[in-house]
Amino acid sequence: MSDRCLPPAFGRGLPLVLALLGAACDIPTEAPQWDTQWTVPADSAHIDVSELLPATVGVTPDGTAFTITVPPVAFSQTLGDMCSACPPAAVAPKPAFQTTFEDVTNLPADVSSVTTRTASADISLTNDFSFDPIRPGGSETGELRLEIRDGDGSGPVVAELTVDGATDSIPPGSTYMATLDLDAKTFGDILTAVVFIDSPSGPSVLLTSSDEFSVDVSPSEVLVDEAVVALVDQAVDIDPVSLDAEDIPEEIIERLEGGALVLEVDNPFAVEADLDLQISGPGFAPIQKDVEVGQGASEEMVELTAAELRSFLGQPNVSFEGSGAASAPSGTTAVRADQVLRFRANIQLTVRVGS
Repeated sequence: MSDRCLPPAFGRGLPLVLALLGAACDIPTEAPQWDTQWTVPADSAHIDVSELLPATVGVTPDGTAFTITVPPVAFSQTLGDMCSACPPAAVAPKPAFQTTFEDVTNLPADVSSVTTRTASADISLTNDFSFDPIRPGGSETGELRLEIRDGDGSGPVVAELTVDGATDSIPPGSTYMATLDLDAKTFGDILTAVVFIDSPSGPSVLLTSSDEFSVDVSPSEVLVDEAVVALVDQAVDIDPVSLDAEDIPEEIIERLEGGALVLEVDNPFAVEADLDLQISGPGFAPIQKDVEVGQGASEEMVELTAAELRSFLGQPNVSFEGSGAASAPSGTTAVRADQVLRFRANIQLTVRVGS
């Protein structure tokens, strides 16, 4: 194979190249034949990170972060559960007690962990007791602490609210409200809200065991820099990409020996994809090809026969597109909003030159 007297690539200036081929190269009639490689350019293609995300994860309009919604969690505990020394219903001196109660919420389905950019949670503490549990009226004050923990109630604390009875109060029938900052935190698919109350003794007050202390934790929309998502047979698409096939002269088409659709792939994801490619356009039957795309940078060659090439070369409005399924070998993969799987496509032609 040789490229003597022939340029390595061509575009819309191909007629001039052919003139050189026919006149300037001065190929003898009885000279040996040889093959040359020609390149038909195509537009670039890509698969955005949004195609690899579960439906529960979005992308911000500027494409710099993911958005997720974490469901609120609301839970409560009765005075009877908090204070075993309290009578069921009586006016009596308030005993001291300590209690811990908790509940959980989860990240969206198919998301196993996130690293937040900005996030917060609105906290509401509603006291339906007839006394303030952290300032019951005696000489001592108590404390309420609410912790957001990664995982179960024994996991690491990612955010904390302390309401100190020495400076704050939660009077009977009132709701104490606050906001917790969850910026730049990393946590898994389970979050646990844990409430600890240290309530000192106090003067006589109506004690009713069925009265409740209620907690509501409502996360805001969470902006995420990185998420670990489940990825198994996720449907992906390559939008139609134009092939510059119209300007190929008949002289070249007649000399075709074969060729290939060449995809230069830059895959930043820890995923692999099986793609069904289709070359289509007016006047010829679509050409179907399969290709496997691995991780990292690679060059994928999709062989095309001379007959397949002749069916569309010289035709207008020729394009290729694709669809398929992507999977992470481990079942999950970390993704960032700025990641894009890119393809640079061209068609390489093997052309027989000589008599």
